[in-house]
This record gives sequence, C-alpha cells and structure tokens, in this order.
Amino acid sequence: MPIHGIITTCEGKMINIGEKIKKLRISNNMSQYDLGNKLFVSDKTISSWETNRTLPSIDLIVKICDIFNVSLYNFIEEKNNNDIEIEVKIKTNDIENKRIKNLINKNTKYLGIENHVAHYYSFKYRDNNDEFLRVRKENNKYIINYKKKHENYVDEYESEINDFDSFSKILNVYGFEEICCIEKTREKYLYKDKYEISFDDVKNLGLFIEIEIVKHIKNKEEEYQDLISLLYELNINLNQISNKHYPEYFIK
Repeated sequence: MPIHGIITTCEGKMINIGEKIKKLRISNNMSQYDLGNKLFVSDKTISSWETNRTLPSIDLIVKICDIFNVSLYNFIEEKNNNDIEIEVKIKTNDIENKRIKNLINKNTKYLGIENHVAHYYSFKYRDNNDEFLRVRKENNKYIINYKKKHENYVDEYESEINDFDSFSKILNVYGFEEICCIEKTREKYLYKDKYEISFDDVKNLGLFIEIEIVKHIKNKEEEYQDLISLLYELNINLNQISNKHYPEYFIK
C-alpha cells in the first residue's frame, strides 16, 4: 500500500497535500469548521487531511481549489499556468512498481526499454538556476536540449549532434560546465492509449514512475484532473508526487 504523509528521499522535495490545504485555509482566515461547512465534511475530517492521516478525494480537491481560487495543477505542482507539462513523477520502490504494473496490465501496450545517459550543463559565469543545457544519448544518437524559464513561459530548443566529445569541448570553451550526469533505464508502457507510464531506474537515485498524458483531448485543467484521477485509480498517494526534475536531486 502507498505510504501516507510526507516522503523525503535523496533530499528531494515531495508535495504535502495536508500542508497546502492548511496554508490556504489560514491565509484565507478560515477555520477548520468553516472549511468543513463549505465541503459538507466535519472539522475532524479537515484536521485529518491537514495532518496527512487521510487524503481528500479528487472531487473534494477540485472543490478546495474552487473555494480558494487556485488551479488544480498549481495546487499539486506549484507551477505557473503557462509552464505546465501534463505529467507527474512519483518516488517508488520494487513492490510498488510490481503492484502498478499488475493494475495496468489489461489496458496497456508495452513500448520497450531505453537506456538514457544525460549530461547537464550550466553557464558558470551566470548565477541563474532558471536555465540549463542537456545532452542526452538516445538510441545511439545525441540530442541537445536547452530550456530557460521565464515568468510565464519556457524557451525550449532541441537538436541532434553527431560528435559528443567535440561538442563538450566547445561548451567548455564558451563557459559551460557539466553539473551532473544522470544515467537511467526506462521501461515504457502506453496505458489506455492516453498515458505514457515510464518506470525509471535512476543510478544513485532510485526508482521513479513518470506518468504523462500523450493524447490530449481536453483543456489543460481537465486533462490534469484526469491525470490526478488516474493516481487515485492506481491507489497512489498524492504525497508521493515529486516536484523536482532529476538534475535538481543532484544539484545543491
């Protein structure tokens, strides 16, 4: 069974649903009794959520977001509305992986296993944590990816390179330095023709599951609600969602 409460592993930041509810309630000058009345539950239920003894259902989480005028994906992932990837990452273990694979077995298509080696770089003369450069080896090809976060959007560029060693020397000449190298094995499945579920074994970090919506039909808010509903369907505790990308676990 999933573990309730806060999970902190490898110095990673996991979300805390109860703490978020409490902060929203207090910042809006609302008592547990007041919030309970709006949701038609008792103040003891609110207390149970805020201490992570239990979690509200997806329907109640949506109602909580409506009451406090926050979007569901901001509530779960603390991201900007225009900086949304409709996916979640979950810290897991062998037992949990087997349990989830058994649950998705009947409605899934096996996509294979990939080995990824990703080098991450930063510009050593700029103190900026909002941009990074990644070079990842995929199926004997090297793909360079650059991302820079702005307040309301993200710049992203991607291209293939042929000679990794020469490219690394060029990066060094122009002031980039490697900040970490992440190696992982990824086993991928397509679930219900909508969700790509990846089981990642990350070297020196452990096991993760990434679930991404790859077939978009609805708007972002509705798609994200479907994604969180899937976590409930798979009996995954929302507090297991990690808000960090893999490099952030290694960079201090």
